[in-house]
Amino acid sequence: MRAMRTPSRRDAWLAPLLIFALALAPRLWALGWGLPYVEHPDEPALVETVVRMVRDGSLNPRTFLYPSLSYYLLAAAARLHLAWGESVGLYGSAQDLVARTYTFTTQPQLYLWLRAVTALLGALTAPLLYLLGSQMFDRRAGLLAAAALALSRFHIEHSHYITTDAPTGLWVTLALLGAWDVARRGSWRGYLIGALGTGLAAGTKYNAGVVGLALAAAALVYLRDAGRPAIPRQAGRLMAAGLLSGLVFLIATPYAILDMPAFLGALRFNAAHYASGEHGDFTGAWPFGQYAAFYWADGLMPAGCLLLLAGLPALARRRGAQTAVLLSAILPMQLRRGSDGRRVAGSAPARSGRSSSASRRSSCSPCSSSPRRPPARPGCSATGPKPTAWSRSPRPCAPSPAACSPPSSSTPSSGPATRRSPRYRGSPPTRPTGTAPAATASWRSTPTGMAHRIRTPTGRCSATAI
Repeated sequence: MRAMRTPSRRDAWLAPLLIFALALAPRLWALGWGLPYVEHPDEPALVETVVRMVRDGSLNPRTFLYPSLSYYLLAAAARLHLAWGESVGLYGSAQDLVARTYTFTTQPQLYLWLRAVTALLGALTAPLLYLLGSQMFDRRAGLLAAAALALSRFHIEHSHYITTDAPTGLWVTLALLGAWDVARRGSWRGYLIGALGTGLAAGTKYNAGVVGLALAAAALVYLRDAGRPAIPRQAGRLMAAGLLSGLVFLIATPYAILDMPAFLGALRFNAAHYASGEHGDFTGAWPFGQYAAFYWADGLMPAGCLLLLAGLPALARRRGAQTAVLLSAILPMQLRRGSDGRRVAGSAPARSGRSSSASRRSSCSPCSSSPRRPPARPGCSATGPKPTAWSRSPRPCAPSPAACSPPSSSTPSSGPATRRSPRYRGSPPTRPTGTAPAATASWRSTPTGMAHRIRTPTGRCSATAI
């Protein structure tokens, strides 16, 4: 079989750059889609913390439902945006940044800057995947994998959100790149790269830290050929890599030590929250059938699923080492998610946040006649919202006092109404403090709270909160 031509130094740099450009273009395209309406329920949870850090000038996010690396990267982008805004007269000071942006934001430019961070990190994953595929297999495999990711609709959609999913994929790929170097050479470089990727992955999303198991699998693959004499040296390097990955995590989330009670409390909350069965789209014990349906319809899509089923047995027979390293990172994550009985935070299909927000509007017959309309006050089932400074045109609203009273758990219901409350990862929103631009004055007069929906026996949507 004819060997492939070894790429020159110029080709070695040119291919990743072209792949990065190919991946970045669709991720920057329509980056401001939906704005000023905030369609994804997870975006405000991160923006709220980032804005508070910038306004307070603090490095402490004061929340650990996510690790802190994403907060720091987004806060750096927010500070650059603030400096630009002050130079053009958009902001007078950091206090003009509004933290509470659930459902609607009066500062869409801030969202654009923060979304650009996710788009950049998501696009960087494609050239890194090219390097991984080229080293594990050959350049053709690397190019095919990178092109598939660069043009993946699912990954592009996630790269348009201020969430932790796309950045996590970048660090996981970096960890796998180091793991494969360990499987081939057992070198310090591979352990260091793998430890760095593992620590950054865990510093972005806690459960992504299981990718560190790929380093252990890679060490076993290397020892299979190197023999027993190499065991002490590889064991020492593996332990050092474990300590280094923990150190990287602590650098990315330093207040896990500096504010340990809050950190441990957040971990307990996350564990209880997932175990409660109230989080995510998939419920029930070991919902692998639901995951299979998700991969078929949205994740890999039919062609990808069929290629996986057909190619995985052949890959295991012909490339056992590559299969072992890859599956050691993939299977534990999948089993971890399945054991919770629902999808892990933020890993739902990209359309879930958008569809949930859209369903709150479309399921309400009085509100669905005019799309892109500001949400009505909680408990208001009137024919339209009251006019505000940011509504496109005034519309009448004549609700009855009983209909527009805030929903209360003590109020008896007239029928078998059910309430569904998507919960954000943070404390219930309160009114923002500090000085804000005049454009936010009317927004502040509206009630704030966790987005919720109440279905009445007639099927009408009777409440939507900002």
